[in-house]
Amino acid sequence: YFWSIFTLSLMIWLITYFHMFDRFGLGAFDSGIYGNIAFNTASGDPFYSSVLEKNHLGEHFSPIVTLFAPFYLIKADLRWLLAAQALSFSLVPIIIYRISGNYTKKKSEKILAALFLSILWLVYIPMRAAMIFPFHPSSIAAPFILLAFSYLIEGKSGRMLITLIFLLFFKENLTLVLIGFSFYLFFHKKDYKKSIFLFTIGTTTLFFIVFLFIPSINADIYSKLLRFGIFDDWGLKFNYILALFLPLGFLPIIFWRSGIIALPAIMQNLVVNSQPMYSSEYHYDDLIAPLLFSILPGIIISHLIPLLNRFNLN
Repeated sequence: YFWSIFTLSLMIWLITYFHMFDRFGLGAFDSGIYGNIAFNTASGDPFYSSVLEKNHLGEHFSPIVTLFAPFYLIKADLRWLLAAQALSFSLVPIIIYRISGNYTKKKSEKILAALFLSILWLVYIPMRAAMIFPFHPSSIAAPFILLAFSYLIEGKSGRMLITLIFLLFFKENLTLVLIGFSFYLFFHKKDYKKSIFLFTIGTTTLFFIVFLFIPSINADIYSKLLRFGIFDDWGLKFNYILALFLPLGFLPIIFWRSGIIALPAIMQNLVVNSQPMYSSEYHYDDLIAPLLFSILPGIIISHLIPLLNRFNLN
């Protein structure tokens, strides 16, 4: 089932992206920026953005873009990046299936939960918005976020840590994923040592990148700090919260000890006065969505299915 879902999703998104590319329909300024950075890196001018006319590490900490440089040596083509985003999005159902297997030995429950969540993933508007608005390094992080969570619940701490550290090279806000994992370990797993360890790594790295590294490259403050506005637009922000949780039946809020894993990433979008960040129309939910979907298999299999069995509703 799930390899079929992967293949179908990948083909649909590749066709969509290549059609958008051929028709000049991408409509995303950032695609050009990251494509240009990959090209310049391949040409011997690492991280330089001809669009922004500066080293892009002074705008966003995204060393992961260098991985595309070898492909640009083969052919300088933005579709390398688009294909990577399509691939990363389409891999998620396979990892959801893996996560589901950690909560039940019954194959029927595993398939039922994973199939339902896989279909929901494909139509979940906050993540689809990120897909329609390519390309961003954080948008290809989804399968690695779920894989790190899979390692967490499988007790493979070393692999989890390696994956989380790898994610830090995607974008500076991936530090919020480590902090979210630390919250989950603290409140859900009650593993206080690992929680404090991850929290320390996440917050220290965030501080270093935002207040030291990026300003040193940019010769100015981290510009995104100017968006701060926690008390602004709370009507729109309330609607934004509904858009995130209503399609999920508010399960991450009801089972908050699990859902708290997404809190730092959500707060990033709520403490600002930049409306695109709390509109679910751009790429700003590309961390929130995989974090929420990582904990949903456990909620469905461990709580909802037993409840349905108790009332004979399944």
